[in-house]
Amino acid sequence: MPSKQPRITPLQRDDRPIGALLREGGLDVAAYARTSTPQQKSCGAQLDLCRRLITERKWNLRFQLKDEGLKGSQDDRPGYTRLLELAEDGRIRVIVCWKLDRACRSLREASSLQERLTKWGVAIVSVTEPFDTTTSMGRYFLGSLANAAQLELDILKERAQLGHERRVLEGRWTGA
Repeated sequence: MPSKQPRITPLQRDDRPIGALLREGGLDVAAYARTSTPQQKSCGAQLDLCRRLITERKWNLRFQLKDEGLKGSQDDRPGYTRLLELAEDGRIRVIVCWKLDRACRSLREASSLQERLTKWGVAIVSVTEPFDTTTSMGRYFLGSLANAAQLELDILKERAQLGHERRVLEGRWTGA
């Protein structure tokens, strides 16, 4: 089994804060995409948009990761797990995703992700949501987006439960 590359701290790579580096080219980046169901075919489109942003900012795309047909609330997403390993190992400085809810679906996970990425000196950038996690306002906005994602998830669960209950009351097959 090949040995893990040694962790490179942000200071070993560059002593400037990640916020300053984001505005410059040359950063090593990973793009991440996810779809919730196998029928969705948008991972390619999500990655295309990520690549466009990465090119515009003159960053270096090092990794493209995706999880197709996996819910954002699932802990065992191979692409997402690899993404976190790359961030922790210091192999990337930025994660680019189409929308924050592609990476995390719950407020708890978004908060945990932000805490870990900050510790590792890694920023997260959304193609469609204008936030910069290296500033206090950017972190606040990330929290607001995470709250919105949590609300959407809760509403989806409520609707699914109502539909299930209705099918039971009508004597129809519930799939369970």
